[in-house]
Amino acid sequence: MGHNRKPHDIVRRRGLATVLALGLLAGACADGDSSTEGVERLPTPATDAAPISPATTSGAAPTAPPAGGDEAPAPPRATGPEPSGTVTGTPPDDDGTPPDDGTPPDGDATPPDGDATPPAPPPGTDPGPPTTPPALDEGVWLDGEPVWVAPYDDDPSAAAAAAAPAEEAAAAPATAPAPEPAPPPPAMVVADEMADEEVAEGDDFAGPMADEAGAEAIEAAPGSFQESLTGGAIDDNERFEDYLVYRQEILSLGIPVRDLDPAGRIVVTVTGRDGLPAAGTEVQVTAGEVEATLRTTADGTVRFHPEAYGAGDGPFTVTAGGTSGEVSRGGSLSLETDLPAAGDEVTLDVLFLLDATGSMADEIDQLKATIREVAQRIANLPAGVDLRIGMTLYRDVGDTFVTANFNFTSDVDRFTRALGVVVADGGGDYPEALDEALAEALGRPTWRAAGQALQLIFLIADAPPQINRPVPTPYTASMLDAAARGIKIFPVSSSGTDDQAEFVFRQLAQFTGARYVFLTYGAGGRATGDGSSISERDYEELSLNDLIVRLVAEEIAALGGARTTGDEG
Repeated sequence: MGHNRKPHDIVRRRGLATVLALGLLAGACADGDSSTEGVERLPTPATDAAPISPATTSGAAPTAPPAGGDEAPAPPRATGPEPSGTVTGTPPDDDGTPPDDGTPPDGDATPPDGDATPPAPPPGTDPGPPTTPPALDEGVWLDGEPVWVAPYDDDPSAAAAAAAPAEEAAAAPATAPAPEPAPPPPAMVVADEMADEEVAEGDDFAGPMADEAGAEAIEAAPGSFQESLTGGAIDDNERFEDYLVYRQEILSLGIPVRDLDPAGRIVVTVTGRDGLPAAGTEVQVTAGEVEATLRTTADGTVRFHPEAYGAGDGPFTVTAGGTSGEVSRGGSLSLETDLPAAGDEVTLDVLFLLDATGSMADEIDQLKATIREVAQRIANLPAGVDLRIGMTLYRDVGDTFVTANFNFTSDVDRFTRALGVVVADGGGDYPEALDEALAEALGRPTWRAAGQALQLIFLIADAPPQINRPVPTPYTASMLDAAARGIKIFPVSSSGTDDQAEFVFRQLAQFTGARYVFLTYGAGGRATGDGSSISERDYEELSLNDLIVRLVAEEIAALGGARTTGDEG
């Protein structure tokens, strides 16, 4: 892979992961050695740069949705046998439960405050300087702010007590008071080459290129929160054979799941004319009458799973950027194309998908603090990163809401204010409406068009979906949707995660090329199932804040050729 790279690019790739870790972990080491000797610190670029217009796409990529549209464009889908996402394990209960369409009960939404159009000034008065309103539906609850707590008919005081945290959060400032000045942490220096060529029309989105002379510094600001969660992460594509063994062990227990068999996985890597990853490129895979459309992630790769598409044993013809090749089941393929080099700007959509049921109450405040800090730190990445951040919440059928979507916004303070009012409540039984939530997360917020942005979902949850309940869009269909659009799903499992939940979370991560993240508790263990194949030797325990920011930074660095996964076949 990457055999067209110059020698200095290879050297820089090997050292990048260490540099990323040092810079991002500095924020968690307020009392540690903050020496920056030997590390070049560059001025931090201004953070109020003008918005970046994504490159125009051509070919089969869908166009961006119109302003105010309710849905992202429909992704390309595979033709041939329809993947069923077969439920394996214990047969579902025949309890007559009607299919759920994910619609909240009537009357459970209130209009958002502060978004009304101001009245026009009286005739003859000075209207003042013109203002630029935010894009329609940007940074708002798409169906109105949800009702957080169900009414307590018998005990009004209980309802007031339950709602108090949300009211306090709404009244609190969006960001924590500034801490006392601390010694500056070491800079995370990332080599960055500015491409000589302008971005041409195509499916690629812009990204930073590695450079011998220039550099960008990503500052890892000290954490604002005293009590932070810790976590670890594994890459099941890197340990693919071990992952297949783990799957068989869990399935042998009779645990019901919706399954897309990853056996026979094919890894395709696409590079552009500069020898660097061709991120956001559409890839067509054909075998007989089956044709699947995928899109490369930041490192220029796609993972094609023949069983998921009913594609048989091959051989498989793969086409991207006008270049084709053949590959066998279980193999890997590199396609060197003439796609243009990327520029020095990154467009980034990050969505947090949060389980807001009562079982999350023990960690919801810490998780909200983590998300808030992560959002601020991502927003403080160097100029040239066009960030939008959004949120989808979910509970279960019968709660005050099933799903709630806070649309993407570039205003991080607006996002943190919305996050501050979130309350964990409801849920009832253990499984939750994860099927409906994934479909909503991919379909309701106004994602940028596929191929125009680096797109990531962080799913934070502690429970599996309702496997025994018929749903319009099972989570396996959402896996196929995400892969077609190049969206990575990073699950973060919280306390209470069992074998079924871990299995589902690892499915989502492996299929979309992401990592599986889990909370850790030192000697107290980690938030994984009893039958988990993960051992303490498989991961490094970090502050969850630092871990998530590092995952985002690694995705950005991958655009310049830094390897983030080990799924090269």
